[in-house]
Amino acid sequence: MSQLLIPVIHSIPDGVALIDTVLRHYPIRNIRSCKLYKGGLNDTYLVETEQERYILRVYRRGWRNKHSY
Repeated sequence: MSQLLIPVIHSIPDGVALIDTVLRHYPIRNIRSCKLYKGGLNDTYLVETEQERYILRVYRRGWRNKHSY
């Protein structure tokens, strides 16, 4: 039997991967967690450090580019 490939319309990035690839570019230290807070057209993640909390928004590719108006 051949395997069917189903196109992905929406995926949910892993919080640890976001820490390693995205959040390392920001001056946020001692990150304890990065967890999906709310999914949707754009996903919202709650980032927690030892003393503070931040929100990270992950936008859908192609959203609001110059060709979408």
